[in-house]
Amino acid sequence: MKLSKREKEKLDEVELQKAEILLTAIEYACEALIACAQKIDALDISTPSNFERCGTRLANIASIIKSAIHEKHFADSSSCNIIFQLAMIFDQALPDPQAELYSIFFNVIGQVSLYFLNVLFKNKFYRFFMSWNVKLITVNF
Repeated sequence: MKLSKREKEKLDEVELQKAEILLTAIEYACEALIACAQKIDALDISTPSNFERCGTRLANIASIIKSAIHEKHFADSSSCNIIFQLAMIFDQALPDPQAELYSIFFNVIGQVSLYFLNVLFKNKFYRFFMSWNVKLITVNF
């Protein structure tokens, strides 16, 4: 299905709005992780005392993610691309099984998101969806 120029512009606008909402949600989640790090550490009794506990590790990665958001590393990225970039941050930040698990988790979410986005493009109801999606976003509550 070939998109008209106007439909492509609408899609780009909607995608940028979705990405901005996603980044805001991620930033709030990072702030919550940082604030709760000591409480999470207190629950992590299985980690030996000479290692960083779960809360501290998550807070460190949350700080890296917040810095990336503030430094505009995600600028003009789609929602799917942001999720893949989160997977890369976890993959590069900590060489431990927990970080690998989060990296795999975000990679799978990114792949599923891309799959459904591709299905949406090929779907004959795409134009109908886009017309309603844009109308819902532009309505003032």
